[in-house]
Amino acid sequence: FHEKFFLDSDFGQWRNHFKFGPKNLNLYELVGVKYLLASLSFADEYLVDREDIQFVQKPSENKVGVIELVRPNLGNFSPVNALVADNLRQTYQILSTINLRSDVVLLDDPKMILQAARESKMTIVDGDIRVVAESAGDSVLVLPFEFSSCINFEEKSEKSNFIRAELANGLLTAVFFSKNLDLTISYRLGLFENQDCRLKDLELYRSITEGF
Repeated sequence: FHEKFFLDSDFGQWRNHFKFGPKNLNLYELVGVKYLLASLSFADEYLVDREDIQFVQKPSENKVGVIELVRPNLGNFSPVNALVADNLRQTYQILSTINLRSDVVLLDDPKMILQAARESKMTIVDGDIRVVAESAGDSVLVLPFEFSSCINFEEKSEKSNFIRAELANGLLTAVFFSKNLDLTISYRLGLFENQDCRLKDLELYRSITEGF
């Protein structure tokens, strides 16, 4: 995902020190990025159509400054249009053309009419993630972290109607629910819990990248 959408050939890459480029600011927002280091030349080229994005710390000559993405995905992206892709290649092709706030790319038809969540909130509690949301019907939240078999989902209230979670947009976690959601999301991997979860992730990745 990062190689396709974030790595920039104009920057030299060294071992595990990656320099990302501004290929698509909407995708940075999708994965929850709020601040970027950028030059004035970057602003001239990429911020022309984004009046909502400004430097919060302007760069001095030949240096970089800080820009703020004012609408990052903090658990509040709730798409209503589900597009189905057969594999990762199709997913990436579709991602480059859609509205990432209203559209989501899945591997299967969700078989439900999606409505945008009225409100949603994502917080960190004791190292885990808690997501609380409300909707008038069936909804999906695209959360800004990698989908994995190592993730556990635990409902925290009786009125919570968590349906399922699955891969969204080739990388992220989609959580489906009906009307109310109160969910604790934890990542567990170790000798005595979820020992084979990363192998399951590898199986999924291989199944959607065959011939890619």
